[in-house]
Amino acid sequence: MRIQASTSQVIDTLAFNGCTIYDVGFSSTYAIVNSNSADYINNIYFNYCTIYNFKGSLVLRTVAAPVVATMGTISVTNCTINQGMQDAGTARYLIDANNTTITNGITIRNTIFGSAGAAMGANGVRRATGVDLSITGSYFTTDYVDDPVNVVTSYSIKNFMTAYPVASTTLWNDPILGNFTIKDYTFAGKGVAGDLRWVK
Repeated sequence: MRIQASTSQVIDTLAFNGCTIYDVGFSSTYAIVNSNSADYINNIYFNYCTIYNFKGSLVLRTVAAPVVATMGTISVTNCTINQGMQDAGTARYLIDANNTTITNGITIRNTIFGSAGAAMGANGVRRATGVDLSITGSYFTTDYVDDPVNVVTSYSIKNFMTAYPVASTTLWNDPILGNFTIKDYTFAGKGVAGDLRWVK
């Protein structure tokens, strides 16, 4: 999803519900959701989605000037995210809100993060000063890397989540081919975290 051209386009609410999104951005630098300058999306929701194999960010909001620098919310709930931020040349952010004021903050709930980053690693959530970030009930595997190799400023979100002690390929049946059925029955988040379609 992309809006651009600085023509004051506004979408109030963009919601992905129960979606499977994959193989995005490898011929470009685009995120899953992109908006810039005077064009913006007020509220962005990802609910019960599986998102994997993407090059850039989940959400990218660029603000070249303070034309419109306010949003309502960015919310990620019960999602399974794997092979994200796979740009080989730079450490892409999971969510890059840039200097945008987000009135109701950024929330991540009951989400599982698997493999992230390529040679440069990935990055976490960049937000303006004063924007609330709430992360609850979420997990990351050992191959979730949001501490970039060449760290200038780290926006890691690992400290807000629970570490799963092994890699994504141990947690899920075949994540590379899009099978995220949980095969580790001891996983504490089973039936609670992630896209619940994969709980058998």
